Amino acid sequence: DFSVPFYPHGFDWAPLDPPGIAISHYTDQSSVRFEFSGDEAEHSVLMQEYIPVAKDGSYLLTWHAVSEDISSPSGLVWHLHQIGAEKDLQSGDLLDAQSSWRFHVAPAVSLGRLALDYSRPMGSVRARGSIVLTSVAILPQ
Repeated sequence: DFSVPFYPHGFDWAPLDPPGIAISHYTDQSSVRFEFSGDEAEHSVLMQEYIPVAKDGSYLLTWHAVSEDISSPSGLVWHLHQIGAEKDLQSGDLLDAQSSWRFHVAPAVSLGRLALDYSRPMGSVRARGSIVLTSVAILPQ
């Protein structure tokens, strides 16, 4: 829920400060805006949140994002770092039409770090423009 100010501790979204990407949080519009200057690093983590998960559980992550001057593939993906497991999980591109991702956590995992990551797509120039994220929800399946 982006309608309350970020509290970047514990189990809340923590925006990071990647070079070349301005992150603005608008509680009155329940949104987060990511402004890409074209000078961002090849790989960056934009924001992250620790989430408790059920061991061996299945989940559906949904989101709504609107792009201004950035097309798919944008290089933006959700990444679940499974604390205590060797394998991390990754969604498809943030701007794909689906706007959802089904995943299954490892049997030994009860905590994950969900992150929105940017990696410049191979053969493309660095992003210039903005993306507005208005919702993110995770539901057990």
